[in-house]
Amino acid sequence: MKKPHEVLKEEMKNQGLIQRELALRTGVSEKHISTVLSGSKSISPSFAKKLEYVLGISASYWLSLESDYALFKIEDAEKNSISEEEYAIFDTIKEVISELENLHQISRGKTLENKILYTRKYLRVSSLCELDGLKHILTNQLLYKNKMLDAPYLYAFSKLIDVINKKIPKCECEEKRLILKLFEIKSYMFHDENQILNDINYLLNDIGIQVNVIKDFGRENQIGMIVKNDNQSYSVFVSAKDNYADIFWFKLFHLLSLIAFNKVEKYYFDYLNSSHDVVRATSYAKNILLNQFNYRDFINEKDFSLKSISSFSEFNNVCNFIVIGRLKEEGYLDKSAFPRERIKYHF
Repeated sequence: MKKPHEVLKEEMKNQGLIQRELALRTGVSEKHISTVLSGSKSISPSFAKKLEYVLGISASYWLSLESDYALFKIEDAEKNSISEEEYAIFDTIKEVISELENLHQISRGKTLENKILYTRKYLRVSSLCELDGLKHILTNQLLYKNKMLDAPYLYAFSKLIDVINKKIPKCECEEKRLILKLFEIKSYMFHDENQILNDINYLLNDIGIQVNVIKDFGRENQIGMIVKNDNQSYSVFVSAKDNYADIFWFKLFHLLSLIAFNKVEKYYFDYLNSSHDVVRATSYAKNILLNQFNYRDFINEKDFSLKSISSFSEFNNVCNFIVIGRLKEEGYLDKSAFPRERIKYHF
């Protein structure tokens, strides 16, 4: 950063001027020149005009130097003003911010302090501590019933969604038709992994729904997000925890169930919790994947061998990983059981 007084010194040297001569030519005291050259006093608009006459360099140049240097000093002071609370808030959203950097939405700060300042600018707040007051930006009040959802993360995540929500279905969603499509979508788990998302969207785009897969950013119970677009279509964002296929299918059906029940206004950021809508969607999603009565009978038989699981999976028209994943989730199988059967997707 060029310091105005140092630039002035350099220009005086280039033009062979000493302090006394510059004072005489500009009509100010030698003491005034001395304080400017030491950096103790800034170049005022009137003195900048005098320098224009004497040095042949425009007043706007000197004032621009002063302005840029003043902002530089303020930014430097801002780095020192970051509180422990603000550092802690940034830590909760740093992975989302990193993704926004990857998408070239935020400049990459070389230091943690610079990252926080760039994040302030992008989220349009003077401090990240102010984000808690921005809950009203997301209109669906269901978002705030779960205490696990902190406002800074919600706000940053919703901004990321706005950036990547580019491919919007062209037609209004027909929620009633969605219910009929769910069982057809279920059969897609037998498709080639590289075609699954394309096949799902080929079917759902026709009724106003687009499905996307995003990172979960380390949030244990995060299922994903639904955006109701201005044309009344829906964009669904499924968070892929550890890329497990069974978790993807459960989360997908959970979010689609919420749309089918018409529970989304503008944004719906979904967490596993005990609210009525989430419990209902959870139950519905599980029942689509595995009929609840068949599953109950299977559990009561207590035969969790791979042969029995395969037979039950085939009967319910699902892959083995759906049954194995649910058995592990509910504690009927050890987490390490059948590792080769519980596959991961690489979308």
